Amino acid sequence: MAEFEWTRPAAPTAARTAPLWLKRLAARLTDWEDWLTLVLALGATMCVSLGLEQSGWSDDMPPITVVAVLAIVASLLIARSGLSIFAAWPLAVLTGALVVFWQTLEMVGPGDFQQRLDTIYLRFETWFNLAFHGGVSNDSLPFNVLVLGLTWLGAFIFGWSVYRWQNAWIGLIPGGLTLFLDMALVGDNLEGSVLLYMLFGFLLVMRTNLMTRMTIWRREGTSYPSLISLSFLNFTTWAVHHAGPGECDGQPGRGDRCQLRAALRPASRKAGGSRPQLHGRPTLPGLDRPRQPGVDDRSRQRPGRIR
Repeated sequence: MAEFEWTRPAAPTAARTAPLWLKRLAARLTDWEDWLTLVLALGATMCVSLGLEQSGWSDDMPPITVVAVLAIVASLLIARSGLSIFAAWPLAVLTGALVVFWQTLEMVGPGDFQQRLDTIYLRFETWFNLAFHGGVSNDSLPFNVLVLGLTWLGAFIFGWSVYRWQNAWIGLIPGGLTLFLDMALVGDNLEGSVLLYMLFGFLLVMRTNLMTRMTIWRREGTSYPSLISLSFLNFTTWAVHHAGPGECDGQPGRGDRCQLRAALRPASRKAGGSRPQLHGRPTLPGLDRPRQPGVDDRSRQRPGRIR
């Protein structure tokens, strides 16, 4: 007689799952919508930082572009991590302090870590001693460190307002104020930077408004096209291009509002210069005929009746 061996089935092993914050961060890093917003934010930030690096604020201007780019990327990661504002902002300040300290070590010159740290301490001690005792110092290191700190703070507020608050207007204020102060106090020619900053600013305002509506649509279960972001970006770019400064009707200095109207003009206008058809009504030969100058309509004789 055959013997059967009864065995107890093995207990299924628990699948290892990644933490929730890691899943959320990985999902955000692979979302092309956030990458599109990041490109626009970096474009607006670099318009300000590159213009200031070429200005005359200091003879050895610190690399504020590197700090600004790192601040924008850090704002994306921290804003999308799901941390509360009471935990996110101290983390942002700590990260910014580390970045500024790293750039300060790069600015003081050659040497190992201990030598550079001693140089930083000596230069700051000398500067504060002269500042509080009526002296004058030509050392630009404290000013450069202050510029790096303000750059990190302004760029992080910009990125936080875009990614967490979805409001680009608040984030555009520090950059616009910086460009205004540079042109007013230093006198640099930053017209190109201002125009590019306005372009990226308008695109970011459109982008944040669309992101807010997309969040509402997802919450309500409303379907929308998957490439709606690219469509809005294309439309806003052309709208800003046509609404820019230029000449119109032979009047220099006037905005191109007429070109925008021409682009939005109904296609029913014919090439021969005839009047457009309103609400689908055909052109009537008697009513829609153009009035001749110097001829009164009441003087026109009606055609005689045929008997």
